[in-house]
Amino acid sequence: MKTGKREEWEEVLKGEPFAGSAFTERHKQSVLQRVAGTKAIQGQSDVDSPFTKSMEKLNLPGPRKSRKKGWVAAITAAAAAAGILLWNGQYMESVVERLYPASALLLADDVNKELLTEPMKRTIAVTMRDYLGKQLEVTMVRDDTAFPNDSHTIYVQAGQKTDHNYAEFSIDAATGEMQSWTLRGQMDVSQLEPRYLSQIPALLQGIGSDGTMKPLQVDRSAHMSPSEDDGQPEVMTLVKLGNENGKVEGSIIWQQDEVIYVSGSIDLERAPKEAVVRAEQAVEAYCGYSALPLTSIAYNKNMQDHWSKWDLTFGERYLVTLFDGKYGKDAEVSIYDMALHPAFNSDAREEAKTDQGKQRLRDVPESTIREAAEPIIKNMFHAPLEEYSFSQDADHPGQGTFKLEQGNQVVDVLRISYDAEGRITSLSRNRE
Repeated sequence: MKTGKREEWEEVLKGEPFAGSAFTERHKQSVLQRVAGTKAIQGQSDVDSPFTKSMEKLNLPGPRKSRKKGWVAAITAAAAAAGILLWNGQYMESVVERLYPASALLLADDVNKELLTEPMKRTIAVTMRDYLGKQLEVTMVRDDTAFPNDSHTIYVQAGQKTDHNYAEFSIDAATGEMQSWTLRGQMDVSQLEPRYLSQIPALLQGIGSDGTMKPLQVDRSAHMSPSEDDGQPEVMTLVKLGNENGKVEGSIIWQQDEVIYVSGSIDLERAPKEAVVRAEQAVEAYCGYSALPLTSIAYNKNMQDHWSKWDLTFGERYLVTLFDGKYGKDAEVSIYDMALHPAFNSDAREEAKTDQGKQRLRDVPESTIREAAEPIIKNMFHAPLEEYSFSQDADHPGQGTFKLEQGNQVVDVLRISYDAEGRITSLSRNRE
């Protein structure tokens, strides 16, 4: 490589995929041992050098006497032969992964490795690298053969379905081509690409929020299947934002590179008076308190579905949500008792997950629910509840619906949630 190219390569290596490494320490040592035997190829300065081919042929570990300095020297020399500048070994793992992606794939000891060809391994590793920025350990490899003579699929799972980081792949066993895949994972904030970072201040300021908020957490999900109209993977990037206090106070969602959702906390004095008055009336109708302080307000804007909403918190207990736009007439107002609702109360949430807790919710009599809901609904919506039919949600114990029908048409829907004592923990109205 010519000296004049040094600055150019430094800029390249500061960006993705070189800026971060998907290697765990255990796997890194294994890869570096294999690469340690690579010899420098003198006189080569092109990216398309014999280094790539030599990497694919490395099947034996290098000399045992070669320590860390030896690894760095060997990889640096080989990378230089490939036309890639390294210094202090800072980017060596990323370079190896870039030129030999399958080397980064993590395989649990008990998986059926023999079902995966080298091209399959490479495809899986590249997909996780490009869409998650890291490698998840492959925990399952299964041959989904239905009939011996039929074309079949290799199913691959990485991580666990209950974890934040998870991936699954379906691969054509005959061709090795990817049929479909689904990924999700939490990224390190430092891995968030500049094209997203640069948009954050303006997006937050655009909804009247604090443009100085910084990313606290990055979640990415991606999906690809033959049913996609354009054949392109759908990639979603969720960034949760906050200030020095570490509390999440906003979020932004990108679909591919298009912003589809922005939310953020708003200064109380900037809250629209009409929304505050409406929310205060809802709180008073719900619990009878008329002087609870407004403690926080947030604005949420969905560009994809063309709606927006205000979330107003009163005291430490009540949350009122007001919708506008596309769904303005559908969900006029929703109110939550955060001290009781499972979405906000961890004890209630855990109780609702148990079989015993679910059964207790199913056993609440309709008469008890009606007795608790009637004064609230009358105060908030002036609705004669005796004219509404009630049904419990069989799939979601603790939730139910009051419906008003005229002829064969449903004209009003009131959705509620309740606890095991029949207390109403949330209420919202939908007009059909």
